[in-house]
Amino acid sequence: VVIQETHQRMQSGPCAWLRHPSETGADLATLGRARLRQAWWGLLFSALIMLVVYHRRIAAEEQALSERFGAADADYQHKTYRLLPGIW
Repeated sequence: VVIQETHQRMQSGPCAWLRHPSETGADLATLGRARLRQAWWGLLFSALIMLVVYHRRIAAEEQALSERFGAADADYQHKTYRLLPGIW
């Protein structure tokens, strides 16, 4: 995870509700594809793998963002969910 000097923390559009909307979209696409193919084992396997991988990536990303943006990022994190609106 690399944050450059010119990067800013997005807080509009999907980022107004979720801190990681692209990961949420990737989850939905992967799970939807497995569901459409009626690949139940694939659905379960995909869900478990994505949970582990995204959990690690999100932790690293949020640590880097907290270091870069400080208190402003802490406020943003308190106002939004990570991946699932209303849940996490």
